[in-house]
This record gives sequence, structure tokens and C-alpha cells, in this order.
Amino acid sequence: MRERRGEQRDPVSWPVRVWLGEGVFVVARAVDATPSGLRLTLSPRAKSMIHVDRSYTIELGLAASPIRCVATVRHANGDVGLAFLERQPALDGHGSLAEAPALT
Repeated sequence: MRERRGEQRDPVSWPVRVWLGEGVFVVARAVDATPSGLRLTLSPRAKSMIHVDRSYTIELGLAASPIRCVATVRHANGDVGLAFLERQPALDGHGSLAEAPALT
């Protein structure tokens, strides 16, 4: 796979909700991130509901300030790679964050 990222990923461990529709979401875990996107791990069942080139509302469960934004799925080979539609400057400096709390 060709590398498209212009920034170095930082390892993270954040709970994430991927909203599939009104009131319907799957739970995932972000394993690395940049202000431009992130990589998720999720169950095979949840992954089967995510589609490449489709955009979803993403909710990052950061302890200090949760972030809700829109991202497009770029690949789903093993893990799922997402590109934010708008850069998320609030993620600058969040690399190597301690484990974030679980989304409830």
C-alpha cells in the first residue's frame, strides 16, 4: 500500500465511536493518530459495517476534551485507516497519551 500520510503517526490508545447512522455506532480503539487522521482496531463484525471511501462521524474519547468530527475511511486492510475531513489541531501533542477512559 502506498503511503499517503504527510505526518508521522503517534501511538495512542483512545476509545472511539464510529457513528453509522442515527443512534447506531460501533466501538473501536485508535492505535495511532495525527491531526490529519487515525488508525483503528475493531472487531470483525464492526469492521464489516465500515466501508472504504465512506465518511462517518467519529467521536474520540479523550479525557480532557472529547472530539467529534467527520472522517473518511481510506483503507480497511486489517486495521481501518481514516482521514479527517478537517485537520484536528487539538490532536497536536496528544501522542503517547496515557490510556483514555472507555466510552460509556
